[in-house]
Amino acid sequence: MTGADHLKDWMRLRGFTQAQAARYMGFEEPYMSLLARGLRTPGLTNAIRLERLTGIPVEAWTAEKEAIHG
Repeated sequence: MTGADHLKDWMRLRGFTQAQAARYMGFEEPYMSLLARGLRTPGLTNAIRLERLTGIPVEAWTAEKEAIHG
């Protein structure tokens, strides 16, 4: 399961739209959209923020990045 999959699951389970999730996490809406669509992975600082706020492990994003670039 990718970081994007985890994020979409997290939003669905909480009934959050992307806009609501972006506000909750302090991100811009376009950035949240890219994360949720798997078109962007967060840097370490944002991955840690995501983990603290959602429980999505940092590794979910790094594993995704390694699969794309590895």
